[in-house]
Formats: sequence, structure tokens, C-alpha cells
Amino acid sequence: KNLTPKDSIFLIPPLGFDALRSLSLRSVVVDAKTHHSGKYLEIWKERIIDVAGDGKTLLLTPALVTTNYYYYKKTPNEILGLAKKYNADYFITSADVQAAFNESKNFSRVYNDTGFVLYKIMK
Repeated sequence: KNLTPKDSIFLIPPLGFDALRSLSLRSVVVDAKTHHSGKYLEIWKERIIDVAGDGKTLLLTPALVTTNYYYYKKTPNEILGLAKKYNADYFITSADVQAAFNESKNFSRVYNDTGFVLYKIMK
């Protein structure tokens, strides 16, 4: 909360980070627990497929809202594409996959613990 501007938008793992929005008072691109109706459901569906999907299928499947598997498989270039599309300023990923992001000039580590890393996306 104290490390980022209040108007920041976060790209987060869709599952397990739903409290981030209320605790940090920051916006997120999408999370698995955000469900809407009407046109907002279509916006949520597109975002969850983009963020949690494998990049090949455009179908909303139960796996997209029950696992972060494909999210953690995304490359730095894929994350940059999502950040540009959704105007995200920060990105959270697993500490297990941070090496590729640490090597990229497009990501600056802001915070990390034993499980997760927060990066500023350099636009």
C-alpha cells in the first residue's frame, strides 16, 4: 500500500489475491472472484481469458477461475502485452518464476517475499 501510488493498476494472479484490492486500495485488471452481469460479465470474461488463459483458447473454462497455472507460465513479453492492453502499472508473480522478469529491463522489482514478487512495469 505504501509502495505504490493510489491510482496504480495491478496485474495479479487471478486466484488467491482477491483481498489485494481491499487491503491495498488499488485497482486490479481482473480476479477470479469478480463476477458481474450483462456487459460487465463480457468485460470480466475477456480479461480472465487474457490473464488466466493459455493464449490459444478463447473459451471460459472452469480451470481459468480455479488455478493460476497459465498465469505463471506467461513470458515477460506476454505480461507486457497485457499491461499495455489493460494499462497495468504493477505485476505480481510467483517467486518461482521471477528469473525471467529480473533479467528484463521492462520490470523493476519493488518488493518480494519468499512466495511472491511485485514489479513495476516500465512503460
